[in-house]
Amino acid sequence: MVELAEPETKPSRKYRQFGLKYLLLLMLIVAVSIVAWQKLVYVYPAHRNLYYEKAPYTRSGYVNLEHCRIAMESVTRSDRNGTVLTEDGFGVAQTTTPANTQVLKTSGPWLDTAQIELSGSGGTFEVLYARVFDFETRQEIDKLSPKSGARMSDPTTLQFYRLGKKLPDQVDVLLRVLVYEEENNPTTLQPQVGATCSLPGGKLEIREIHLGMQGYNSTTGATCDPRYADSEVALLLTFDGTWPQQDRYQIAVVNKDGKRTHRTTYPSIKFPGGYLYPAGPGPQKERAELVRVSVGIDDISHFELRPQGNQHVFFYEGVQMPKTSTAKFSPPPVATVKIGGGETTTNVPEFEPLELKLTKIKGGMVDASGVGYPGGTIRLEADDQKDFESTTTLLASLHGLSNYQLTLIVNPGPNQKKWIQSCSHTNMDGAYSHTQTFPLPIAEAESVQVKLK
Repeated sequence: MVELAEPETKPSRKYRQFGLKYLLLLMLIVAVSIVAWQKLVYVYPAHRNLYYEKAPYTRSGYVNLEHCRIAMESVTRSDRNGTVLTEDGFGVAQTTTPANTQVLKTSGPWLDTAQIELSGSGGTFEVLYARVFDFETRQEIDKLSPKSGARMSDPTTLQFYRLGKKLPDQVDVLLRVLVYEEENNPTTLQPQVGATCSLPGGKLEIREIHLGMQGYNSTTGATCDPRYADSEVALLLTFDGTWPQQDRYQIAVVNKDGKRTHRTTYPSIKFPGGYLYPAGPGPQKERAELVRVSVGIDDISHFELRPQGNQHVFFYEGVQMPKTSTAKFSPPPVATVKIGGGETTTNVPEFEPLELKLTKIKGGMVDASGVGYPGGTIRLEADDQKDFESTTTLLASLHGLSNYQLTLIVNPGPNQKKWIQSCSHTNMDGAYSHTQTFPLPIAEAESVQVKLK
């Protein structure tokens, strides 16, 4: 006897349509709930850290900003054996030759250095400051481990370092940038009274320059302190013509070494200004703007003016570092620097890519960082100290590391004078500065031995 199979029962088309509608509705509810949770409840892990500034982030290696696309071109890292490895930030090797290759190779045995080269398209950009964080802990690398730090070695190259220890395998790189339209080119102004430059609508002129200025009044003029003359410059500017409506122009100080002096942004001007020129009584007055910068007049190459850029902050998340060997680090080099018989400023190339400068001056200096002076130190004049002629001061400025120890020995030998300092205050460009005064006439301070650890 053959049993017949019962016919299969299929759900009706109406039932299938009904179930599909509910499934799509459920998916929509879930999607909306996730978006609402992210917007209203979820806090991105990096945003719990104030140093991230609640900035937007990218995982693609580039970011599209107004007028400019900023991309990571390469990520390079030094190794203990004197080689360098270059990748794209995602673990893919590159064959391009990075900048500063020889310096990275030479320092590799004692310093772990990573270098990110940036590029811009569609416009131009300028990095105001950079911060590098450990991806796992979301802590800045110099807070997480001593003897670490970061700096822009040139306008498009970020370097970060760790002395005697390896950097994290992954990092977040936060940048605050100014972005300019492609046609927004700077105009040059020389650092001297009477210097002029043409801007749309007229001519800008430097009418007065004051060194060490502490205040300005349109009735009495400038009040200056000679102790600050080497590190504070004030410009009184006038404009002849019709100022572009609602336009502000930013002023950058370009030092003789090519670097720009700023902190979080540049000073800016807009006319008519809030001061009168010339100061004192009299009916004929011009409206003026006052600009103050913390840099010595002898260090300035020129000023650059351009319409104020748009400021943005963002970070590259999870940038992967090239993997290096597990070999031990060697001790840093020991440098002996000739500093001549008079006042000098000398670079110490033995510690590159870190930037170390030694400045020798006659007389003493005092630390003014505790009272908020941005330059960090005030130079004492002959009238301020009795032993001026028999005193020499060394100012050491190291850019790239924090929480390190610096040892300087003046005139190494039987009559040497030794000075050991841990890192001190930061100056205007983010370098750590230290001062030490010796009971020694300046002509007798001829050489310095420098040790870093």
